[in-house]
Amino acid sequence: MYLRRDSLLKRLPIHPTDTVLLGDSITHEGEWAELLGAIAVKNRGISGDTTGGLLSRLAPILDAAPQTILLMIGINDLLNQQNSPAEISQNYHKILAHIQAQAPQTRVLVQSVLPVNAQLCGRQVSQEIMVVNAQLQALSKEFSYEYIDLFQQFTDPQNQLDQQYTLDGVHLNGAGYLRWQQILEPYL
Repeated sequence: MYLRRDSLLKRLPIHPTDTVLLGDSITHEGEWAELLGAIAVKNRGISGDTTGGLLSRLAPILDAAPQTILLMIGINDLLNQQNSPAEISQNYHKILAHIQAQAPQTRVLVQSVLPVNAQLCGRQVSQEIMVVNAQLQALSKEFSYEYIDLFQQFTDPQNQLDQQYTLDGVHLNGAGYLRWQQILEPYL
C-alpha cells in the first residue's frame, strides 16, 4: 500500500498556494479538504510511514515550495521500527533542514506526536512519545518553525490517548479528527 500511494502522490501536483499535510496513517485517514475547507489542502500522509520514509519522499514536495507544511510523523518509528527518540530526532532534524534549504519561504507547523492508549493498542510508549515531543519542540525553536502541542490536547489524566478520540488506541476516530481540526484552525 505504501508504494502504491507514494507512486500516486508523486504524480499529483502541489502548488505554491497549497497547505500540505505530511505524515503517516493518522494524517492519511483525515478528510482534510473537508476539515480545513477554506484553504487549498493536499494530503500527503501515507499509512505506515516513518520519519525515514518521509525523508526519502520529501524532495518533490519541496520542489513545489508550498505555502505551508503541517508535519506530524513518528509514531510508526516507535511502534513498528522500535527507533529510539534520538534516532527520530535525528531524522526530524534532517527533514527540517531539507525544508529550510529547499523551501525557505514555506511556513512549517511541526505537530507533536499524538499519544497512544496502551490498554487499547497493547503498547506502552507514552514516555518515549513525551521525549520525542520535547525534542520536536526544541527542533522547532532551532529552525524558527511553529510547534503545535497536540499531545496535551488528546490525553486523559494518565497521559494516554483519551478513549473518546480513538477506537484502536493509535488512530483517531471522527471525534478525534474534529478535535484536531479545532486545534489547527487558529494556526490557519
